[in-house]
Amino acid sequence: MVPLSRIIMLKNTLVNFYKKKRLPPPLNNAPRLSPAHYPTPRRAHRQFRPGSPSDFSARQVQGRVW
Repeated sequence: MVPLSRIIMLKNTLVNFYKKKRLPPPLNNAPRLSPAHYPTPRRAHRQFRPGSPSDFSARQVQGRVW
């Protein structure tokens, strides 16, 4: 008989794996699960300056276009 803790551990790993698979990568202006991920407007002002070469940097794709 397999111990119950082992079964729970396997189930959790599977659930986490499928959760990661199903979530699409966040697009610009995409609504997030929690607003805590958004950069604050003060921080974002330095990061995403429209018209700059880093306009489509990875940081902008992950954050929000202001």
